[in-house]
Amino acid sequence: MSVVHMGISFFVELVFLIWEFSKVMFWTVFYFVFSPTEKYVRNEIVLITGSGRGLGRSLAIEFAKRGAILVLIDIDDTENSKTVELVKTTGLNIKRINAYHCDLKSREEIREVCENIRRDVGDVTMIINNAGIQAFRSFMECKEEEFISTMRVNLFASYWFLREFLPSMLSRNHGHIVSVASSAGLFGFCHMSDNCTSKFALVGLMESLDHELTLAGYDGVVTTLVYPASINTTLYAKSRHLFNYLTKPLPAQYVAKRIMHAILVNQKNVCVPRILYLLAVIKSILPSKAFMLIANFVLQPTRPNLEVALNAF
Repeated sequence: MSVVHMGISFFVELVFLIWEFSKVMFWTVFYFVFSPTEKYVRNEIVLITGSGRGLGRSLAIEFAKRGAILVLIDIDDTENSKTVELVKTTGLNIKRINAYHCDLKSREEIREVCENIRRDVGDVTMIINNAGIQAFRSFMECKEEEFISTMRVNLFASYWFLREFLPSMLSRNHGHIVSVASSAGLFGFCHMSDNCTSKFALVGLMESLDHELTLAGYDGVVTTLVYPASINTTLYAKSRHLFNYLTKPLPAQYVAKRIMHAILVNQKNVCVPRILYLLAVIKSILPSKAFMLIANFVLQPTRPNLEVALNAF
């Protein structure tokens, strides 16, 4: 190809890029000013991990109010049963509520529960990767098995559920994948190396998958990444001694409503509260030490013990 032809080709591609970029920015601003119409999720088969308490339970209630078919997965059967009872109070038919026991650290249990779901309910059309654990220890204090368990629950379980149900979504070009990355997927904090590692990886997985879906033309399969700050759950109760009074936890019900709206309008990324959008930008601009000063002021974390168990490595 001659230099002239290459120049013309480059110019045409540049014009096309500018045109497409302008359209995207126009509709982004338009929908920021005028909220888009929320989609219906009635009769969608919604799988929620970690549904036994906290955010998972609140999301189950939100979906129940809209007539979805629920697949509630948790390792704690007692708490999951409480979620089922709460969901019933919304008026959702008991036949639309399906609760399953599953240890998300186990690939075999996930494979088995997915087979049971397909047999009992059908192919899942919406996946809410909500379940999460963490050790709340410094890097040196966190045991290897604890770190691996966090990776299995927070990252690999999401991957395994996608491997099970994404093919059916692609065959119909219909589905929605939601992953709760939390602020640990935006910022690396002390005492949270296991959680931050899993959440950063989860963000990469979701962004990569979304890029592939877009390039392959699957416009009916949507992804949503959720970045909530501290939520008033059992996990926060374990970690609150690490932070100061400035980092007040958000009610799970409030966060669930924000996430629900983002899902219904096919929003790609949602930060709760919105200040996290700004902090993410500030992090990319400020020198790392300057941002760390801000983080330390807000969080007031305890000094990590990095001299413990040195012989374990």
